[in-house]
Amino acid sequence: MHRIVQRRGGMVLAVWNGQKWHFAVHAGWVNGVETIIDHRLWHLVQSRTFEDFARGRQVIVVPLEGHRPYEEVFQAAWEVLKSPPEYNLWDSNCEHFATGCATGEPRSRQAERAKKAIGEAAAFIACATLGLGVLKAILD
Repeated sequence: MHRIVQRRGGMVLAVWNGQKWHFAVHAGWVNGVETIIDHRLWHLVQSRTFEDFARGRQVIVVPLEGHRPYEEVFQAAWEVLKSPPEYNLWDSNCEHFATGCATGEPRSRQAERAKKAIGEAAAFIACATLGLGVLKAILD
């Protein structure tokens, strides 16, 4: 991830909120106001001001492999806004939204890492509680 020098519509942005990265798509300037579109917990996909998104924190641009032209990303974000999906931490979060608009394939590395960590923790607990033989029998 890199610092943003000049923002433009279609860029994928991220800000660290102290616990995780929050992602958005830069939506350009609407009536002279810099705007982003994001997918927030307890909210549907929404447009809001860049300042509300940043809240004084450093915002970075997220380089993604397979990033489509900015105009296509910009249009995809506005289309999702018209018919937004419900928020789901594992399958439809802010990172899924932004990467889906940018590449056409929604993906959340944060959710993938969390799922893996939860799976490893569950396996550890099962091994400690049930014993490795019982766990192997369950998994086979």
